[in-house]
Amino acid sequence: MAVHHGDTLEALCAGARDAFGTGDERRASALLQLACERFGDKPRVWREAAGLRFALGDIEGALVCLDHAAAVSSRPADELYEKAVMLARVDRRDEALECYREVVRLDPRLADAWINMGAILDDRGDALAAIGCYDHAIVSAPDDAMAWANRGNSFAQLGRFDDALASYDHAIALGDGQAVGARRKALVYAGRVAEANRARAHGVVGDQGQACELRHEGLVARWFTGRHSNPELLESAVQEFLELTASCRDTPKGIREGTTLQLGWAVFTLVRERDALVLCEPDWQRDPRRCVVREVTVSAQQQVLASMVHQLTRAPAQACSCHDTLLVEPGALEHDRVYMRRIGPASAGDSGWVLTRTPTGATDVAPLPMSSLPSMRPHLLKVVTLPVGYLVQLDAHAVTEVWDASGTPCYAQ
Repeated sequence: MAVHHGDTLEALCAGARDAFGTGDERRASALLQLACERFGDKPRVWREAAGLRFALGDIEGALVCLDHAAAVSSRPADELYEKAVMLARVDRRDEALECYREVVRLDPRLADAWINMGAILDDRGDALAAIGCYDHAIVSAPDDAMAWANRGNSFAQLGRFDDALASYDHAIALGDGQAVGARRKALVYAGRVAEANRARAHGVVGDQGQACELRHEGLVARWFTGRHSNPELLESAVQEFLELTASCRDTPKGIREGTTLQLGWAVFTLVRERDALVLCEPDWQRDPRRCVVREVTVSAQQQVLASMVHQLTRAPAQACSCHDTLLVEPGALEHDRVYMRRIGPASAGDSGWVLTRTPTGATDVAPLPMSSLPSMRPHLLKVVTLPVGYLVQLDAHAVTEVWDASGTPCYAQ
């Protein structure tokens, strides 16, 4: 295949981009191969080749191209930074972390590399190491709002709320609007609920709604009402959580700091706070198995919505845990109308739920932790305690139809 497209690096790269844009992947690959042969001592050509190979799904080929770029670059740290970003994008985070470490060894001033390292460590639950990374980033770029905001998140994860608030204040002063909501949460987690609500009343509004707190027999639970929640029903669900937890004092294991207990779908961890134990739900945004947050908002919302579904369908409840898995057909989570059928657990840790795009099911399915649903498609949580045999049809925001184990419709919107 003829590939003549000018003799310069710029012409060959531009031709490759044009060819790829029109769907001619073979010509794009051939032009870049020719560019690499002629101009292999230029980092740019290897970066272009890496981008094309990544777009074509050739991840290993893309990474090799970035290694070539680093080998011929006067700034190898920049090329390895792109490699680390690529590794993180395909969820090869251990390799990405090692690559970032090499980047900052070569150039300790690259604030973005320190920030991205910190984010990976945060997701692993290593907040202390993450703070060290953000501190390095701030030394290089003291006006980087993301470094300050992430530093605040890490301090909050460690329960060091005064340090978290100071970091959020820096981020807000630098224009990070998202840090406003994080700061309110830190106030609530620190037990300063009234102060958090005063901040909201004065226009410093995140999207969490009113902050609330209940105490019961040395236990504390905190939550946010949200914009579309029924405050009374949420409070009733939280009160039930506290009473059930208190009743565990009479069991052989009792309750103490570090105790975990399943109440409904959620699994809570008790954390000591001065003279009380705080109910903490999993951190749905980070690592739900290893990280917790000092609130019960998602768990209470799920309890309320699931109760409504059971009332409408008159179905009994059958427990499952947020740490169980469900089976998901590829693409189903992004599909507007989906179906969930509970076929019974095949093994321990299996909820029995299967999520597909059609009511007849699918053979190509893969396990997904149910703890992913709050951040991916939270309205599916409404039905997770329906019993084995039930089939549910859902659209983008609501349950539209439910059939019982005999195939009889028991709810229709």
